[in-house]
Amino acid sequence: MASADAAGNRSEWSAPASATIPGDTTPPPKPTGLVGQFRHGDAIYSWDPCQAADYRRSKIEIVTGGAVKRTTYTSNTSYTYALEMNQTDHTTPALTVELRVSHEDYSGNISEHAALEIIHTPPVAPSQPTVTPMFAALWIEITPLASDEVTGYYVHITPSDGAGVPLDGAATSKIRVGRVTTYAYQASPNSHFLIEVSAFDALCEGPKCAAVEAATLYLGVDALEPGSIKSEHIAIGAITEAQTNWKTHLMF
Repeated sequence: MASADAAGNRSEWSAPASATIPGDTTPPPKPTGLVGQFRHGDAIYSWDPCQAADYRRSKIEIVTGGAVKRTTYTSNTSYTYALEMNQTDHTTPALTVELRVSHEDYSGNISEHAALEIIHTPPVAPSQPTVTPMFAALWIEITPLASDEVTGYYVHITPSDGAGVPLDGAATSKIRVGRVTTYAYQASPNSHFLIEVSAFDALCEGPKCAAVEAATLYLGVDALEPGSIKSEHIAIGAITEAQTNWKTHLMF
């Protein structure tokens, strides 16, 4: 800086001086109104808009099992942790997902984070299926669950002793039938099974219903009198399997 008198004489410049202007160190307020839910496999969150005048963006962290899986930024007031992200981040999609959101201003100040953990609820067990015995098959009818989250069904079939007990060493067939609610299981006549049904959605399978004991029909031969044959279900010549579902008595 220099000074001058009335005659215009100017002094020499003074030594430069410095001044420090304090920066903004006040963080934005903590996010409020954080809510979330699972919908068709996606974890969907939203929160209230930040009211800070110098708000810049929100920092998002996705946490599962205590570990941060993803970090991103958004200027929106919602975030979707999509099913595809969940499948990428985990061998088996996580059913419990925590989101942490904090606000950042243009000075780089970051607020305290708000956190919300949501838990996915698997489908409930379906009601017991209706099983209609046939000569060489079981016709299985599933009552659909009302939830639109359900994407399909599994039919579990285990060979049994006819008294509700699985056969020793018998393997259970787990058949994915999808949205189809009727299924024909082919089997030998006079075979006994335990039938169970479970539902699945985009993330996981739910519990099985109580088992239904069922058996394919028996090809029985009774000597009513010499030369006579009685059969509940007999397939002869060109008679189709469907036709064998009628009670038949053949006499020779």
